[in-house]
This record gives sequence, structure tokens and C-alpha cells, in this order.
Amino acid sequence: MDDTSQSHRLKAADGASCGPVAVGSVTGNSREEVEDAILKAAQEDRENPQHFNDTSFRHQARAVERLGRKLFKRDGTPIDARRDIPRDMQITPSEFDRAPAVDNFFQTNQSEDVLLCLACSREAGKDPHTFAVHRRYYYDNNSAGVVKTSVPDGLEAYRVVKVVAVR
Repeated sequence: MDDTSQSHRLKAADGASCGPVAVGSVTGNSREEVEDAILKAAQEDRENPQHFNDTSFRHQARAVERLGRKLFKRDGTPIDARRDIPRDMQITPSEFDRAPAVDNFFQTNQSEDVLLCLACSREAGKDPHTFAVHRRYYYDNNSAGVVKTSVPDGLEAYRVVKVVAVR
């Protein structure tokens, strides 16, 4: 189902890769501004990704900061992407098992904050996926330019492993 009520703070964002699209959705910045901020965040870590699929959640979160937003844990504690989000997050099997499925996370979300989320799958060949959520609204690079009121198909094997609130 698609949103028509505009009772959310997500923006329809342009792009092909999930990271830049999610960052654009939570910040409202243009594709060019978002991509530039992600590349500069990667360069801070002395990395030069060849494709935006190769950028980490840390780079995406840092880009949100570079675009003027603040990041918080879900409990409201301020965080700094460079300090608090590892370059290469390692998720243990038990952490993965405890993490909610994307649809379950989305359906039970009670936060009033805009959320930048990272989901992972154990299935071979499935890359991590970044998406944006506000209340019961969802946006990612598979949303066809429309903020959704449901999670798109294809994420059944994914678990939400990292969430930051964006203000």
C-alpha cells in the first residue's frame, strides 16, 4: 500500500543504491548532496568505494551528520557516527537471531523519530540493506518513488541489526 496522507517526515529520494536513497529520505537532501556526503564520509575512513553498494552503514550515518542532522540511539542518547558506529560491524549469530525481522520491526515501531535502519540476511549473495522508517511509513530504493505503508517483498530473510534516530 502506498502513502497518500503525508503524515510522515520521509522524503521520496532518487537513486539506485539503498544507502544513498535512505540517507536522502531521512534528510531531504538532493541525490548529489547525499552522494557527495557519503563519499566524503568514506574518505574520512581512508576508503574510496567504487560503487555506493560498497559504502558502509557508518558512512551513510556519517553522511546524515554531514548534512546537518544529529544521530541518536533509540533511547534518545546522542551518538557520533565516527565514534559509535564501527566501520565493519560484525553481527554474531546470537545477535542476528535476537534481531527482529524487517516486517516485525516495522509493524511494532513506536518511535516518533525518523529512523535510518540497517538489515542483514544470512542468505548467500544478499547484501546488507539500508532503509528509512517514520512511524508506519517505509522508504527504500525499491519504493518506486513513493513512501510506503508496508514493507516491500524480498526482505523476508532480513533482520534489523542497527537503527539510529535522525533529528
